[in-house]
Amino acid sequence: HATLNHLLVGDQLWLDRMDGTPTTITSLDQELYNDFDELRAQRERADGRLDRFVASLDDAGLAGTLTFQRLALDKSKVTLPTSQRVERPRSPTSAMSKTDGRLLP
Repeated sequence: HATLNHLLVGDQLWLDRMDGTPTTITSLDQELYNDFDELRAQRERADGRLDRFVASLDDAGLAGTLTFQRLALDKSKVTLPTSQRVERPRSPTSAMSKTDGRLLP
């Protein structure tokens, strides 16, 4: 279920981008349909949409640049690294010397 959902999310997002349709996708892990039969039916509709899109392409449609907007990014959920290098303890003694004496998991 989760894999089929993920494939549908990605295909729907790209098809929306390619044909200029405003997308309803808000996240790559968005669950579109919790009912598997509905998910499968929507997958079949998306396959038809993809077939129609590809069949509509001509030389002019294949030339040029595809311009699209990425999904919105919630900056409050972004974690940035604090340094380029992460120090890893080389031994339990080294780990203990860098903590309050307890071994790191």
